[in-house]
Amino acid sequence: MNKIIKGNQNKYFEWITQNKYKDLALKLKDQEQQKDEALHFDEQNLLQLKEEILEIPHSSWKFLSETKLKKELMNISASNYIEVYENGKGDQVIYFGRYKNKVKDGLWQTLYCLKSGKELIGIGGGLYKNGIKIGKWVEVYKCLIDKLILYQGNYRNGNKIGQWNFKIFENQNKETQIIGGGIYDNNTGFKNGIWIDLHSSYDMDCKTILIGEYKNGIKQGFWKIKQKIGLQQQKFCQIGGGNYNKKGQKIKKWIDLHEDFDSLCIVTYQGEYINGNKIGIWNVIHNKRIRAYGIYELIGQKFGKWIQLYDNYYDLNQIIEIGNYENGKKCKDWTIMMKIPYYERNIKIGGGIYDEIEGKKVGFWVEPHFNFYEDCQIIMIGDYNMGNRIGNWEIYFRMSEKSNYQTIGQGNYNQNGIKFGKWDELQDSYDCNHQIIYSGEYDNGQKNGLWDIKYRTLQEQFQKIGGGNYDNDQKNGRWIEPIYNFNYQNQIFFDGSYQNNQKLGKWNLLCKKSYEDQYQILGGGNYEEKYGTKDGIWIEINDLKNLNQQTKIAKTNFQNGMKLFPIKKFFVL
Repeated sequence: MNKIIKGNQNKYFEWITQNKYKDLALKLKDQEQQKDEALHFDEQNLLQLKEEILEIPHSSWKFLSETKLKKELMNISASNYIEVYENGKGDQVIYFGRYKNKVKDGLWQTLYCLKSGKELIGIGGGLYKNGIKIGKWVEVYKCLIDKLILYQGNYRNGNKIGQWNFKIFENQNKETQIIGGGIYDNNTGFKNGIWIDLHSSYDMDCKTILIGEYKNGIKQGFWKIKQKIGLQQQKFCQIGGGNYNKKGQKIKKWIDLHEDFDSLCIVTYQGEYINGNKIGIWNVIHNKRIRAYGIYELIGQKFGKWIQLYDNYYDLNQIIEIGNYENGKKCKDWTIMMKIPYYERNIKIGGGIYDEIEGKKVGFWVEPHFNFYEDCQIIMIGDYNMGNRIGNWEIYFRMSEKSNYQTIGQGNYNQNGIKFGKWDELQDSYDCNHQIIYSGEYDNGQKNGLWDIKYRTLQEQFQKIGGGNYDNDQKNGRWIEPIYNFNYQNQIFFDGSYQNNQKLGKWNLLCKKSYEDQYQILGGGNYEEKYGTKDGIWIEINDLKNLNQQTKIAKTNFQNGMKLFPIKKFFVL
């Protein structure tokens, strides 16, 4: 029986006296006063709460299936609950505590378990009073690979107050490092003074921060955008920024970051703003060179000739499109070009026509697939009618511009852009090393009947390696499915049954060395019926995404989808 002890007050007050906040930037005297007020308020609220024990047995925990990447609330008993969030990396962040009168109350804990980990670690949490956060809190801000960004500070009646810090958490033996933060006003709960915010793309390979001033929650004056790339770079370098007016609108010259800015997409936009609207010529800079450009009218609409980046642009997928805008809408002929790295030249890979009134695609088009990149050139060819794909569409593949395109898929759309009839379509992760397609029938946009999963190496013929049945887009009955990174060296499959798209019963982990060989059972386990989560003893490969000759098989005990690892450390206020 696991016990969660709510707060050790002596330890908590010791933390208060020993904790020293680090300066984030220039700080004003009134900011120091707000910190003191926040901590004093924190002490008062903790004293008002009685000590209690929550007993939460593993047998009562109901967790998410590994395929459901969302938050879910589970009832443990009459008043105890667990909320679980599993991120895309397979790590689990677990929140649990008590409900009183249908709202959260008392201590709520946050535990973290890496996908590769063997224990649950207390990393955060805090206090609720009648469903409202109070006192000191440590919250999960963002999940990175084997690391977390935590957000730590104080609440008053559900509003953040005083100093809040962003911190990097690696493991319980390493002290957390402050990487940003600032002050919330004690009265309004708005950000005030100098702040270091984290850019949405912040990770360990591309550390990007924004530094500037808030007044009543509104950005003011000059803001800097700084970046530190990789482990070797010791200091942040300014890569962008600009000015805000008193309304928080961008004005004058700015260097903005690309919406998908990261270590593989170091792209900025440079130009001017008037009251938050882009105006005049804007250049797109990639690796210190102008890659695209165009003009904005007074109301912030694009007009005239534009060269702009295509979707999913990054170092290995340097695709641009060239054409004209009228009234902010694309019109007439547009050409899609790809840059050949090292040769500094562009080649045409697609294009088509936009309607001059609605700005929608019409007629014959050649488009790059969303997984198109330098060594995996996939294009789709077919017709549009006012933005809807119609008729037969074909999918072609080549490994480079020196190769010839080959047909690898096709299917039909009706006049409303809905798939019907027989289709051969690509797996989302399709590339030259993972050439997997799915073949089957669509009925009014829904998959039905038998669907085959096929695979090939290089430019061989596709051969069936698995599949199963759909009923109105729901998987049912027995399915054999390849692992995500299936290839010739890693011919590993899952074999089991679905009911209404949910796995249930016995599932085996299979492998074979070639197409002709028989399947060999490596491991597997059971899925329980109610939630479709793993249950009981499972024999698994430690890391399916990094298979090699030393790949190890591990035996793990699950209960309702949760690995039954010990809780090594609880979070203590």
